[in-house]
Amino acid sequence: MQLSFDRSQLTSFLHRSHMPHAFGTAEVTTGTDQAHVITYRDGDWFMHDRFFGGEPYGGSQVIFLNDRPIWILNYYGRVIAPEFNPRDVYTFLREALRVPSADEPYRGPREYRSGEFLYKNQVDGDIEEFRGKETILFQNREIYYAHYVGGLVDQRAQGEM
Repeated sequence: MQLSFDRSQLTSFLHRSHMPHAFGTAEVTTGTDQAHVITYRDGDWFMHDRFFGGEPYGGSQVIFLNDRPIWILNYYGRVIAPEFNPRDVYTFLREALRVPSADEPYRGPREYRSGEFLYKNQVDGDIEEFRGKETILFQNREIYYAHYVGGLVDQRAQGEM
């Protein structure tokens, strides 16, 4: 069965599904494998974000439509400045993630500043296939980075491999 959806519906859902985590209101559960899991549902749309660690961290976010996977984002990030408390860096990161780009909702905006912290997001591609790197700088010194990659999945073979 071929799923049909408008790319703007996916973009809109991504914006909505990211906000609970960005604002710190998402319910995070821990699985028996020690993965942290965040889920979000809105009608036929469902987001499942499963990540490991705190510092460094890595994970995978999958978007489902009518219980079929249609989109994925894989990521890995870490604080690279040992003198910074990771909790402070990730608090600023969540602040930046509250204002994602309207047409590139994978992570945060291209740039966001608060005080001496600067979030930068370099992304290539579009919602169908993309890759990017986000960084946080403090006083123009990089203190955090994350790489991410993703796009549409299961669009032609629908699970048949």
